[in-house]
Amino acid sequence: MKSLDEKLHDVGVRQVNDRLTQTGLYDIVLKNPKYHIKDIDGELDIIAIRGDVMHYYEIKLRHSKKRKHHAIEQYHRVCKAFPNMKIKGIYIPLNGGKIKRMI
Repeated sequence: MKSLDEKLHDVGVRQVNDRLTQTGLYDIVLKNPKYHIKDIDGELDIIAIRGDVMHYYEIKLRHSKKRKHHAIEQYHRVCKAFPNMKIKGIYIPLNGGKIKRMI
């Protein structure tokens, strides 16, 4: 059974996914895709692809330096897993913090 935090995170991911899909700006929008490439595996909150650029959205329920640092580590893992893609990472805290680009 999911915790309240996990349920709230899922709602946030779904809301961001719906907004990205509705904009019509992306060719592909995927929610919670899993990947396994070489020795790297994981799950992303959202990826949105437009042309040859993959936008990676990391949604966090609460903002803190530790959570943002973890999001940046995940971003680097994604870049390593998809070396031939241009990847832009976006960090979205759901508790009213500022949306930030990750590198």
